[in-house]
Amino acid sequence: MQTQLRYLILEKSFRIQCFQDSDQVQSKIDQSQLMAVDTKGSALIYYGLVEMITSTLTLVVIIYFVYVKLGAKATLNGLIVLIIALSINIFIHRSINILFRKKKEMTDKRVSLTKDVVEGIKSIKYLGWEQVFLKKIEQAREKEFNLTRKIQLLDCLGNILWISLGYILLYVFLSAYSDEGNDVLKQNIFTVLALFAYIKQPLGTIPYGINFFLKAKVQINRIDSFLQLKEISQIGYHISHKLNSQNAITIINAQFFWPSNDKRQKKLKQELKFNEETSTDLFEQEQEGLNHIEKRFSVKVPDLQIKQGSLNVIIGEIGSGKTALLLSILNELDHCQLSEFQEENKIEIYGTIGYVSQNHWLQNKTIQENILFGEKFDQQWYNQCIKACELDEDFRYFSESDQKIIGPVGSNLSGGQRQRISLCRAVYQRKDIYLFDDIFSSLDAKISLRVYEQVVIHLLNQVLGSTILIVSSHYQFIDLNRQNLNLIYVTNGNIIQNKQIIQQYLNDYQIQTKQDNEEYNQKSQKQLVDQEDQNLPNQNLNNIEKINEKNGEPSQIQQNKPVLSKKNEEEREKGNINRKTLISFFRSRGFLFSLIHLFLSFSIQASQMLTDFWLKDYTRSNISQSSFQQFLSYLFGGFNEIFKALTLINFIIAFLCGFFHFLSSNNSSQYLFKILNKQIIFSKMVFFDKNPIGRILSRVSSDQSKIDDILQTHYHIFLEKLAYLIGYPIGMIIQFPWTILHFTLIILLAIQISKRYRASSRELTRLHSVNQGQMLTVISENSSGLSVIRSMNKERIIMQEFIQSMENNNQSQIVQDAVSVWFVMRLFILSNSSFLIIVISNLYIVFTGQEVTGNTVALGLIYSMLFSTVFSDVMNYFNYFEQDVISVERINQYLDNPLEDLQSRNSISNDQQFRVVFDEEIVKQKSDEDFAISFKNVYLSYSKNNDNFALKNISFDIKRGEKIAFCGRTGSGKTSILNALFRLYEINSGQIYLNQKNSNEMTLQELREQLSIIPQYGFLFNSTMQENLDPQMKKAKEEMIKIFKRFECLKVLEQSNSKQTTKQQNKSLSDKQTGIKNSYQELQQIEKECSSQKENEIKQQQNDSLTNYDDNSQFLDMLIQESGKNLSNGEKQIINFFRIILRNNSILCLDEATSNMDPKTDKILHEELFKFSENKTLIVITHRLENIEMFDRVYVMDKGEIVEQGHASELKKIQNGFFNKLLENKI
Repeated sequence: MQTQLRYLILEKSFRIQCFQDSDQVQSKIDQSQLMAVDTKGSALIYYGLVEMITSTLTLVVIIYFVYVKLGAKATLNGLIVLIIALSINIFIHRSINILFRKKKEMTDKRVSLTKDVVEGIKSIKYLGWEQVFLKKIEQAREKEFNLTRKIQLLDCLGNILWISLGYILLYVFLSAYSDEGNDVLKQNIFTVLALFAYIKQPLGTIPYGINFFLKAKVQINRIDSFLQLKEISQIGYHISHKLNSQNAITIINAQFFWPSNDKRQKKLKQELKFNEETSTDLFEQEQEGLNHIEKRFSVKVPDLQIKQGSLNVIIGEIGSGKTALLLSILNELDHCQLSEFQEENKIEIYGTIGYVSQNHWLQNKTIQENILFGEKFDQQWYNQCIKACELDEDFRYFSESDQKIIGPVGSNLSGGQRQRISLCRAVYQRKDIYLFDDIFSSLDAKISLRVYEQVVIHLLNQVLGSTILIVSSHYQFIDLNRQNLNLIYVTNGNIIQNKQIIQQYLNDYQIQTKQDNEEYNQKSQKQLVDQEDQNLPNQNLNNIEKINEKNGEPSQIQQNKPVLSKKNEEEREKGNINRKTLISFFRSRGFLFSLIHLFLSFSIQASQMLTDFWLKDYTRSNISQSSFQQFLSYLFGGFNEIFKALTLINFIIAFLCGFFHFLSSNNSSQYLFKILNKQIIFSKMVFFDKNPIGRILSRVSSDQSKIDDILQTHYHIFLEKLAYLIGYPIGMIIQFPWTILHFTLIILLAIQISKRYRASSRELTRLHSVNQGQMLTVISENSSGLSVIRSMNKERIIMQEFIQSMENNNQSQIVQDAVSVWFVMRLFILSNSSFLIIVISNLYIVFTGQEVTGNTVALGLIYSMLFSTVFSDVMNYFNYFEQDVISVERINQYLDNPLEDLQSRNSISNDQQFRVVFDEEIVKQKSDEDFAISFKNVYLSYSKNNDNFALKNISFDIKRGEKIAFCGRTGSGKTSILNALFRLYEINSGQIYLNQKNSNEMTLQELREQLSIIPQYGFLFNSTMQENLDPQMKKAKEEMIKIFKRFECLKVLEQSNSKQTTKQQNKSLSDKQTGIKNSYQELQQIEKECSSQKENEIKQQQNDSLTNYDDNSQFLDMLIQESGKNLSNGEKQIINFFRIILRNNSILCLDEATSNMDPKTDKILHEELFKFSENKTLIVITHRLENIEMFDRVYVMDKGEIVEQGHASELKKIQNGFFNKLLENKI
């Protein structure tokens, strides 16, 4: 059943929409939770049903025999108590069912937030938000745990009731029998006791059976809800792998909708539904509400025909709908008919598709496996693809070449390397149609131009004859003279193919570039003449340094390449559960509470044995001989009073035991969760580089769920059964002393059998957890690349990988079950031997004529029967506990993670003291220059052996207020500068100074609070815009809007990203464009009219656009989906720009912060950036050179070294210099 459900879940995930409205995303269930917890729990529905049915039948049979023995009235009284108890139990478990369903929803939200945090952990550390998101996850956990606490409390009350119910029923039956005038002494009371010995099992099993059944029902409903999620519609969409002689893509009369961002939409829909049910006079209000819902950003395509073998470049401002157009072709967006007066909408695709998304998705496998993507290895074609994508040089740098394992989310690669591997993967598939979404955003100008010529033009267009659509914000490669080039301009979701409008859009940018080219050529020519005349090359460039030689490198550092492991398998413990794990578990429960709980568990059995021995003595003929009986009679009185008192004592002890179990379980769940959460968030980046997300999520989901629930339950039951196991033999030994030898032998044999079983069981449980982590990695990894998988028809490949991981998981579970059966069979034989020994002993006593009472014989038989049952239960539950406590062991593995301490300062060894003092003296001597940042001979390596340096002997000084740019080839070490500055990774040697203070003498919090950054991949999480901009919620909405309105980039968004237009406006624009016949003035007038019409509409209506700022709260109330997937990458980068505005620090760092912006927006943002950073220090990591002249100094990097530095105008004077090589390929 688990296997079938997991298969269905993955199969369904291939068909659901990736881009959904915000209200639908909120109700989306986490797939990791479904796979790890719900499928396993739902399989227990059979166990719950079987246990309920068998226990109920057993209960009916026992009640019948009690009726035969005691009569109707006593049985009726007992039945009334039993029905009341069952009614209470039903109420308790119905409440648990409701709470459990809500708890699972809260768990989904917590796990989803944790997933967002883990994916964006680098940005979180850059921004110093660890404490913020630690609290956010803890708040999400608190909501979840409030429900967990209530479930545990109700479960505890139910257990107390059922533990005490057996003796409560026995009291009711016997007291009712006595009240009728019957003499209990004349009745064989132990026949009744024997019946009630068997009633304990069904009474104890029924609540667990009901609990398992109801929980399984909730989990099945959750799986069913996931399976009912909206799927991609195939209506109007046709794809054929047979090529059409004319067109590769045809879209006619179609409108594609981007998911809504308005978190109020769900509420509005609910209000409309309520209005519909309660009133028929609210038509206008409903219509207005429905119109508001429909006002989503959409891409309007009246007629788009892409010819076979053509090269199509899609251009436009950020957020204009370029990515949405590609997703429309992939059928990833909702679509409908654009105009009701034209033919039905039609989307026809002829040929196979290769897709590269702007958020490059890679798997945690070798580079070669990522490129092959399930295809057969073709050495010649593989080499061609590698060379065309400029990966051969990277492979020479990697010690394992293309066998290098890509870290989780590509964390051990640069952005450019990830992008080119993603591109190479698509090219290797040899598709008919290629959709490229901003594939040059992370590449430097040199590499991007080569990749464009070698891959797009030569390999795909000329060799394969493929049809290509490229979305790009980089226009330097556009050659308007190319014959088969087709430019598509997207603005506000409208597709424009009129050449005059496109030329006008490009004109300003193209003219500016040509002027730059002419100026550059003139300067370069003049410089070459000057150099020849003066024969003094580069001597006047005092602030330019060429650092190709390795001067001053520490001799002890080796320049070897790293040797990476070919496997990234999860480590698991071996052997016995170590003491550290058990101490952690009992510490989490509280040592004092654990001791009290242990004592009370044994006290329950003691109180029940006290009742049994009292009944045995009471029913003897000579009652006066027992001082024990006399003492109880003195305290309580007659039979009914004594029985009532003993039953009450048993109930009180059970209640106290349950209460302390409840407290201990609460403490354990929260204590272990807080440790796990803290260890994950504060772990150093090296931890995240080597651990896939699925591996981490398996601990925060399945392991934590196990600790919250079954671990505590199994431990509680184990103690309860252990008390019985010890109590029953003691009772039998008191009556038959010689049986001590037998019980000693049984225990010794059981220990030996258990030792062999536990050794296998532990390893299988650990292996099962590791296999489950691998299975979850496949799920979590592929959920983020679903569009790529679907577009290239790789569902079968992913399904095969999943089936293999699931088969490994199932095999470990099957073997574990088989070993468990082996163990249970041997326990069954041992436990039943005790019953045989007691029977033989009784027969021996009877036949030898020894003096013994019938009560003694009966009690011995009863205890032997109970012992045979509880003996196997104890061994089973001990092994269950040992298997479950492995979850604590797995959490403990993270206790050894290297952590960042935000409040501590790095210690400096004695051999570094002299160098530090010496460097500080140099800094002080330069204090009049007021340096903001200084690097002194810095080396940084990401490899474990410190032998492959990302930074080599880096030294530079940046004055306060300077604007500095770092440029160079992808993978040259630019981002590593920021990694070292922010101390994300510890440098191997050298010193870094911030505001003339050694960064090692600062705490991480002090260091990062002085810095602001827009990282290469900005972090967004599922919450409102306000919370994404300011997670600490330090600023009010009004203050934030007031700050943002001062910046031009906000207006850029408003002008270029107006996503909310009505259908009537869209139709108007489309119809007018259709009727145009090469009249540029007419086109301009139409654009003005439409723009004016939109502006008026925006002022009058509320909508959920990112760019409508008339309503101060609406922009900040906008709901951002997981990882910001309802925003374009350009919009994400502007949001990140707003973050540094809010932080307002004196040092600003940007890492490829405008890589996804069109040239116009890039220029505007740079102007705003320089205006904002007028008196601030600015460090920009970039490969875009359009605005390079604006910087005071440029550092050019290559292979981890600074090879040139100086102002851009001075660097241009270096003949054959690195900067000129970058620039030449740029222009």
